[in-house]
Amino acid sequence: MDPYLELFLTQAEKSISFTNKLKDASHELSNRYREQDQTLLLKEDREAYLIARLPATLAVLKHVLAILAAKIDPNEVLSYVDLGAAFGASIFPMYELFPKLQSVTLIERDPIFYEMGKKLVKCTKHPLLSVIDWKKEDFTKANIDKVDLALFSYSIGEIDQKLALSLLDDIIPQTKKFLVIIEPGTPAGFTRIEKIRDYLITKGLHMVAPCPHMRKCPMENGDWCHFFKRVERSSLHRKIKQGEKGYEDEKFSYLVFSKKPAPLPAARVLRHIEKRKGHMYMTLCGQDGLEKKIISKKDKNVFKVVKKLKWGDEFN
Repeated sequence: MDPYLELFLTQAEKSISFTNKLKDASHELSNRYREQDQTLLLKEDREAYLIARLPATLAVLKHVLAILAAKIDPNEVLSYVDLGAAFGASIFPMYELFPKLQSVTLIERDPIFYEMGKKLVKCTKHPLLSVIDWKKEDFTKANIDKVDLALFSYSIGEIDQKLALSLLDDIIPQTKKFLVIIEPGTPAGFTRIEKIRDYLITKGLHMVAPCPHMRKCPMENGDWCHFFKRVERSSLHRKIKQGEKGYEDEKFSYLVFSKKPAPLPAARVLRHIEKRKGHMYMTLCGQDGLEKKIISKKDKNVFKVVKKLKWGDEFN
Protein backbone atom coordinates (compact mmCIF):
# COMPACT_ATOMS: atom_id res chain seq x y z
CA MET A 1 0.00 0.00 0.00
CA ASP A 2 1.11 3.55 -0.69
CA PRO A 3 2.72 4.77 2.60
CA TYR A 4 0.82 8.09 2.53
CA LEU A 5 -2.50 6.29 2.07
CA GLU A 6 -1.61 3.83 4.83
CA LEU A 7 -0.94 6.74 7.19
CA PHE A 8 -4.21 8.40 6.10
CA LEU A 9 -6.23 5.28 6.89
CA THR A 10 -4.36 4.66 10.13
CA GLN A 11 -5.05 8.20 11.32
CA ALA A 12 -8.68 7.81 10.29
CA GLU A 13 -9.11 4.64 12.34
CA LYS A 14 -7.39 6.22 15.35
CA SER A 15 -9.80 9.15 15.22
CA ILE A 16 -12.89 6.93 15.21
CA SER A 17 -14.19 4.98 18.19
CA PHE A 18 -16.05 1.74 17.59
CA THR A 19 -19.61 2.01 18.87
CA ASN A 20 -22.90 0.27 18.16
CA LYS A 21 -23.95 3.49 16.41
CA LEU A 22 -21.01 3.12 14.02
CA LYS A 23 -21.87 -0.53 13.39
CA ASP A 24 -25.51 0.37 12.75
CA ALA A 25 -24.47 3.21 10.45
CA SER A 26 -22.30 0.83 8.44
CA HIS A 27 -25.22 -1.60 8.11
CA GLU A 28 -27.55 1.18 6.95
CA LEU A 29 -24.89 2.47 4.58
CA SER A 30 -24.65 -0.96 2.94
CA ASN A 31 -28.43 -1.10 2.57
CA ARG A 32 -28.59 2.36 1.01
CA TYR A 33 -25.72 1.51 -1.29
CA ARG A 34 -27.60 -1.52 -2.62
CA GLU A 35 -30.70 0.65 -3.05
CA GLN A 36 -28.72 3.41 -4.83
CA ASP A 37 -29.41 5.84 -1.97
CA GLN A 38 -26.11 7.60 -1.26
CA THR A 39 -27.54 10.11 1.23
CA LEU A 40 -25.41 10.56 4.35
CA LEU A 41 -27.12 12.17 7.32
CA LEU A 42 -25.20 11.67 10.57
CA LYS A 43 -21.60 11.98 11.72
CA GLU A 44 -21.57 8.19 12.18
CA ASP A 45 -22.56 7.81 8.52
CA ARG A 46 -19.46 9.70 7.44
CA GLU A 47 -17.24 7.70 9.77
CA ALA A 48 -18.77 4.44 8.53
CA TYR A 49 -18.15 5.53 4.95
CA LEU A 50 -14.55 6.38 5.76
CA ILE A 51 -13.83 2.95 7.26
CA ALA A 52 -16.21 0.66 5.38
CA ARG A 53 -16.37 2.16 1.89
CA LEU A 54 -13.30 4.34 1.24
CA PRO A 55 -10.68 1.53 1.03
CA ALA A 56 -12.79 -0.23 -1.62
CA THR A 57 -13.50 2.86 -3.69
CA LEU A 58 -9.82 3.83 -3.60
CA ALA A 59 -8.73 0.35 -4.67
CA VAL A 60 -11.11 0.55 -7.63
CA LEU A 61 -9.92 4.05 -8.51
CA LYS A 62 -6.30 2.92 -8.51
CA HIS A 63 -7.20 -0.07 -10.68
CA VAL A 64 -8.98 2.10 -13.26
CA LEU A 65 -6.29 4.79 -13.28
CA ALA A 66 -3.62 2.10 -13.74
CA ILE A 67 -5.39 0.99 -16.93
CA LEU A 68 -5.12 4.55 -18.24
CA ALA A 69 -1.53 5.02 -17.04
CA ALA A 70 -0.46 1.84 -18.87
CA LYS A 71 -1.72 3.26 -22.17
CA ILE A 72 -0.16 6.73 -22.01
CA ASP A 73 2.90 8.56 -20.76
CA PRO A 74 1.92 9.10 -17.09
CA ASN A 75 3.99 12.27 -17.02
CA GLU A 76 1.51 14.02 -19.31
CA VAL A 77 -1.11 14.23 -16.53
CA LEU A 78 -0.11 17.37 -14.67
CA SER A 79 -3.47 18.46 -13.25
CA TYR A 80 -6.81 16.96 -12.27
CA VAL A 81 -10.11 17.83 -10.65
CA ASP A 82 -12.04 15.44 -8.42
CA LEU A 83 -15.75 16.29 -8.62
CA GLY A 84 -17.33 14.95 -5.44
CA ALA A 85 -14.01 14.36 -3.70
CA ALA A 86 -15.34 13.27 -0.27
CA PHE A 87 -12.19 13.09 1.92
CA GLY A 88 -9.85 14.05 -0.93
CA ALA A 89 -8.18 10.63 -0.83
CA SER A 90 -7.98 10.40 -4.63
CA ILE A 91 -4.64 12.20 -4.33
CA PHE A 92 -2.99 8.95 -3.19
CA PRO A 93 -3.60 6.76 -6.27
CA MET A 94 -3.36 9.80 -8.56
CA TYR A 95 0.09 10.76 -7.29
CA GLU A 96 1.29 7.16 -7.27
CA LEU A 97 0.38 6.72 -10.95
CA PHE A 98 0.93 10.27 -12.22
CA PRO A 99 3.97 11.49 -10.25
CA LYS A 100 4.40 14.77 -12.15
CA LEU A 101 1.14 16.26 -10.86
CA GLN A 102 1.39 19.99 -10.31
CA SER A 103 -2.21 21.02 -9.67
CA VAL A 104 -5.05 19.32 -7.78
CA THR A 105 -8.61 20.58 -7.31
CA LEU A 106 -10.82 18.75 -4.81
CA ILE A 107 -14.51 19.72 -4.81
CA GLU A 108 -16.78 18.49 -2.02
CA ARG A 109 -20.01 20.04 -0.75
CA ASP A 110 -20.43 17.98 2.43
CA PRO A 111 -18.87 20.04 5.28
CA ILE A 112 -18.00 17.01 7.42
CA PHE A 113 -16.28 15.18 4.54
CA TYR A 114 -14.51 18.42 3.64
CA GLU A 115 -13.18 19.18 7.13
CA MET A 116 -12.27 15.55 7.95
CA GLY A 117 -10.51 15.20 4.61
CA LYS A 118 -8.43 18.35 5.02
CA LYS A 119 -7.38 17.26 8.50
CA LEU A 120 -6.49 13.68 7.54
CA VAL A 121 -4.63 14.59 4.35
CA LYS A 122 -2.63 17.21 6.26
CA CYS A 123 -1.53 14.52 8.74
CA THR A 124 0.15 12.58 5.92
CA LYS A 125 2.40 15.50 4.90
CA HIS A 126 1.78 14.40 1.32
CA PRO A 127 3.98 15.96 -1.43
CA LEU A 128 0.86 17.40 -3.09
CA LEU A 129 -0.28 19.36 -0.03
CA SER A 130 1.03 22.66 -1.37
CA VAL A 131 -0.77 22.34 -4.72
CA ILE A 132 -4.20 21.16 -3.50
CA ASP A 133 -7.06 23.60 -4.01
CA TRP A 134 -9.90 22.51 -1.72
CA LYS A 135 -13.35 23.82 -2.69
CA LYS A 136 -16.31 23.40 -0.33
CA GLU A 137 -19.11 23.63 -2.87
CA ASP A 138 -21.57 21.67 -5.00
CA PHE A 139 -19.64 20.17 -7.92
CA THR A 140 -22.65 20.68 -10.20
CA LYS A 141 -22.26 24.45 -9.77
CA ALA A 142 -18.49 24.80 -9.47
CA ASN A 143 -16.41 26.75 -11.96
CA ILE A 144 -13.19 24.89 -12.72
CA ASP A 145 -10.06 25.80 -14.63
CA LYS A 146 -8.83 23.63 -17.48
CA VAL A 147 -7.29 20.37 -16.27
CA ASP A 148 -5.65 17.35 -17.89
CA LEU A 149 -8.00 14.89 -16.18
CA ALA A 150 -11.52 15.19 -14.75
CA LEU A 151 -12.64 12.55 -12.26
CA PHE A 152 -16.09 11.44 -11.10
CA SER A 153 -15.43 8.64 -8.61
CA TYR A 154 -18.75 7.28 -7.29
CA SER A 155 -20.22 10.80 -7.51
CA ILE A 156 -22.03 11.39 -10.80
CA GLY A 157 -24.67 8.85 -9.78
CA GLU A 158 -25.64 11.13 -6.88
CA ILE A 159 -27.34 13.57 -9.26
CA ASP A 160 -30.21 13.39 -11.72
CA GLN A 161 -29.32 11.85 -15.11
CA LYS A 162 -30.38 14.95 -17.07
CA LEU A 163 -28.31 17.18 -14.77
CA ALA A 164 -25.36 14.80 -15.14
CA LEU A 165 -25.38 15.11 -18.94
CA SER A 166 -25.72 18.89 -18.69
CA LEU A 167 -22.79 18.95 -16.26
CA LEU A 168 -20.67 16.94 -18.69
CA ASP A 169 -21.35 19.61 -21.33
CA ASP A 170 -19.63 22.06 -18.99
CA ILE A 171 -16.82 19.72 -17.95
CA ILE A 172 -15.79 18.47 -21.42
CA PRO A 173 -14.43 21.85 -22.65
CA GLN A 174 -12.44 22.21 -19.40
CA THR A 175 -10.93 18.73 -19.73
CA LYS A 176 -7.85 18.81 -21.92
CA LYS A 177 -7.08 15.10 -22.06
CA PHE A 178 -8.97 12.47 -20.04
CA LEU A 179 -12.32 11.89 -18.35
CA VAL A 180 -12.69 9.09 -15.79
CA ILE A 181 -16.07 8.00 -14.40
CA ILE A 182 -16.65 5.19 -11.87
CA GLU A 183 -19.99 3.94 -10.55
CA PRO A 184 -21.13 0.95 -8.48
CA GLY A 185 -21.18 -2.31 -10.44
CA THR A 186 -24.93 -2.72 -10.05
CA PRO A 187 -27.58 -2.78 -12.77
CA ALA A 188 -28.52 0.81 -11.88
CA GLY A 189 -24.87 1.91 -11.84
CA PHE A 190 -24.26 0.32 -15.23
CA THR A 191 -27.41 1.92 -16.69
CA ARG A 192 -25.98 5.34 -15.81
CA ILE A 193 -22.59 4.40 -17.23
CA GLU A 194 -24.15 3.15 -20.46
CA LYS A 195 -26.12 6.37 -21.00
CA ILE A 196 -23.08 8.51 -20.25
CA ARG A 197 -20.98 6.35 -22.61
CA ASP A 198 -23.41 6.93 -25.47
CA TYR A 199 -23.52 10.66 -24.72
CA LEU A 200 -19.75 11.10 -24.63
CA ILE A 201 -19.42 9.33 -27.96
CA THR A 202 -21.89 11.79 -29.52
CA LYS A 203 -19.72 14.59 -28.13
CA GLY A 204 -16.71 13.34 -30.07
CA LEU A 205 -14.71 11.83 -27.19
CA HIS A 206 -12.75 8.62 -27.71
CA MET A 207 -13.00 5.41 -25.69
CA VAL A 208 -9.92 4.26 -23.79
CA ALA A 209 -11.48 1.60 -21.54
CA PRO A 210 -13.18 -0.71 -20.85
CA CYS A 211 -14.97 -1.11 -24.19
CA PRO A 212 -12.97 -2.46 -27.18
CA HIS A 213 -15.22 -0.49 -29.56
CA MET A 214 -17.39 2.63 -29.76
CA ARG A 215 -20.48 0.99 -31.19
CA LYS A 216 -23.70 0.30 -29.28
CA CYS A 217 -23.17 -1.65 -26.08
CA PRO A 218 -24.10 -5.31 -26.72
CA MET A 219 -25.38 -5.94 -23.19
CA GLU A 220 -29.06 -6.90 -23.15
CA ASN A 221 -31.72 -9.00 -21.43
CA GLY A 222 -30.95 -7.56 -18.02
CA ASP A 223 -27.21 -8.27 -18.20
CA TRP A 224 -24.77 -5.54 -17.24
CA CYS A 225 -21.08 -4.85 -17.69
CA HIS A 226 -19.17 -4.73 -14.43
CA PHE A 227 -15.87 -5.77 -12.91
CA PHE A 228 -14.57 -6.40 -9.41
CA LYS A 229 -11.59 -5.58 -7.22
CA ARG A 230 -10.63 -7.64 -4.18
CA VAL A 231 -9.89 -5.44 -1.17
CA GLU A 232 -8.25 -6.37 2.14
CA ARG A 233 -10.23 -5.48 5.25
CA SER A 234 -8.74 -3.91 8.35
CA SER A 235 -9.72 -5.30 11.75
CA LEU A 236 -12.01 -2.30 12.38
CA HIS A 237 -13.52 -2.79 8.94
CA ARG A 238 -14.35 -6.41 9.74
CA LYS A 239 -15.70 -5.41 13.13
CA ILE A 240 -18.15 -2.74 11.99
CA LYS A 241 -19.33 -4.86 9.05
CA GLN A 242 -19.46 -8.01 11.18
CA GLY A 243 -17.52 -9.85 8.49
CA GLU A 244 -15.33 -12.88 9.04
CA LYS A 245 -13.38 -12.76 5.79
CA GLY A 246 -10.22 -10.70 5.56
CA TYR A 247 -11.30 -9.29 2.20
CA GLU A 248 -14.30 -8.16 0.19
CA ASP A 249 -14.96 -7.89 -3.54
CA GLU A 250 -15.98 -4.45 -4.74
CA LYS A 251 -18.02 -4.51 -7.95
CA PHE A 252 -17.83 -1.48 -10.25
CA SER A 253 -18.54 -0.15 -13.72
CA TYR A 254 -16.40 2.53 -15.30
CA LEU A 255 -15.46 4.66 -18.30
CA VAL A 256 -12.19 6.21 -19.40
CA PHE A 257 -12.44 8.61 -22.34
CA SER A 258 -9.83 10.71 -24.13
CA LYS A 259 -9.91 13.84 -26.24
CA LYS A 260 -7.67 12.03 -28.75
CA PRO A 261 -8.11 8.61 -30.39
CA ALA A 262 -6.66 5.77 -28.33
CA PRO A 263 -5.71 2.20 -29.31
CA LEU A 264 -8.36 -0.31 -28.27
CA PRO A 265 -7.89 -4.01 -27.48
CA ALA A 266 -9.39 -6.77 -29.59
CA ALA A 267 -11.58 -7.81 -26.65
CA ARG A 268 -12.00 -7.65 -22.88
CA VAL A 269 -12.75 -10.53 -20.51
CA LEU A 270 -16.23 -10.02 -19.01
CA ARG A 271 -16.50 -12.85 -16.51
CA HIS A 272 -14.36 -15.28 -14.54
CA ILE A 273 -12.63 -17.65 -16.97
CA GLU A 274 -13.96 -21.17 -16.44
CA LYS A 275 -11.18 -23.74 -16.31
CA ARG A 276 -12.33 -27.14 -17.47
CA LYS A 277 -10.55 -30.37 -18.33
CA GLY A 278 -8.45 -29.72 -21.41
CA HIS A 279 -9.85 -26.28 -22.17
CA MET A 280 -10.95 -22.90 -20.81
CA TYR A 281 -14.24 -21.13 -21.44
CA MET A 282 -14.27 -17.31 -21.84
CA THR A 283 -16.91 -14.60 -22.16
CA LEU A 284 -15.56 -11.65 -24.13
CA CYS A 285 -16.73 -8.29 -25.36
CA GLY A 286 -15.02 -7.75 -28.71
CA GLN A 287 -15.14 -5.68 -31.87
CA ASP A 288 -18.19 -7.67 -33.01
CA GLY A 289 -19.99 -7.72 -29.66
CA LEU A 290 -20.28 -10.47 -27.06
CA GLU A 291 -18.48 -13.71 -27.78
CA LYS A 292 -18.15 -17.07 -26.05
CA LYS A 293 -14.73 -18.55 -26.72
CA ILE A 294 -13.25 -21.97 -25.97
CA ILE A 295 -9.48 -22.16 -25.68
CA SER A 296 -8.14 -25.68 -26.08
CA LYS A 297 -5.04 -26.89 -24.28
CA LYS A 298 -3.86 -28.09 -27.67
CA ASP A 299 -3.38 -24.44 -28.69
CA LYS A 300 -0.41 -24.15 -26.33
CA ASN A 301 0.58 -20.53 -26.96
CA VAL A 302 -2.90 -19.04 -26.58
CA PHE A 303 -3.73 -21.38 -23.70
CA LYS A 304 -0.64 -20.17 -21.85
CA VAL A 305 -1.68 -16.52 -22.29
CA VAL A 306 -5.32 -17.07 -21.29
CA LYS A 307 -4.29 -19.02 -18.21
CA LYS A 308 -2.86 -15.79 -16.77
CA LEU A 309 -5.86 -13.61 -17.62
CA LYS A 310 -8.49 -12.45 -15.13
CA TRP A 311 -11.93 -10.93 -15.34
CA GLY A 312 -11.52 -7.40 -16.74
CA ASP A 313 -8.24 -8.01 -18.58
CA GLU A 314 -7.69 -7.23 -22.24
CA PHE A 315 -7.52 -10.10 -24.73
CA ASN A 316 -5.66 -9.52 -27.99
